[in-house]
Amino acid sequence: MERTYWGVRMIGVDNNSIGEASFPSRSKIAAEVFRGGCDGQDFCMLRAVVTTTEPYRVMKVLAVKKLQDDREPEDVIKFVYGNWSPNGFNVDDDDLEKLYTTRLADIIRKARERGRIEESDVLDQPFYTGQDGNPINVKMNITKMGDESAIVRTTYVVDADSADVVQRVNFEMRKVDGDWRIDDARLPLGPRDEMTLFSEFNSPAPPDAPSPPAPPASASPSGPASTATPPQAATQPTPQVKPQSPELPPIWR
Repeated sequence: MERTYWGVRMIGVDNNSIGEASFPSRSKIAAEVFRGGCDGQDFCMLRAVVTTTEPYRVMKVLAVKKLQDDREPEDVIKFVYGNWSPNGFNVDDDDLEKLYTTRLADIIRKARERGRIEESDVLDQPFYTGQDGNPINVKMNITKMGDESAIVRTTYVVDADSADVVQRVNFEMRKVDGDWRIDDARLPLGPRDEMTLFSEFNSPAPPDAPSPPAPPASASPSGPASTATPPQAATQPTPQVKPQSPELPPIWR
């Protein structure tokens, strides 16, 4: 059985593998990927047909999209929302610094580890989406603050919702080694859609201090990506975890 998935992964120099999903040996598939302009230094989105049983195989590459060089802050956000999948937008632990600053990548890794240890739901990427829909009509307003920091204010509609339900996320961007990366994000996680800083939401509460509010059902824990959940206007249920399909390797979930 085969299914089509988007997977975010830096394409390495090994022609036989992308993450944990294997190419058939000496396959033309590898040539398709490298023809798409991706190498070990790039951050790419691969859309492929993948088998759903072990050993997982990439049977056909449908598209390879690269996060461009010499990018502006808005190009990073366009790449994220332009390559959203039904499972959201996912970034492997090893590739987090390709999209995020080191500071934010560390916060994400710690959140994921905390979720594994506590076997609890975590918001482990700074995105916000609908459980049964994808972001559409994405609009951005960019404010640069000097040469190395910027704010990208983003609004969009989830295609499963009414067109008048507009979501918003403010991405804090920083230029690192010549490339713009996401350094933090303000998400509508609190009461009355108050904007909550992702890093503060994931900071451990000091002793005797109240824990941060649980994300609404519309907060996507792992992405695009991981995976996703639609905004509920008046309620604040516990966060919805991205489905972790046992039949597929982590990169394709």
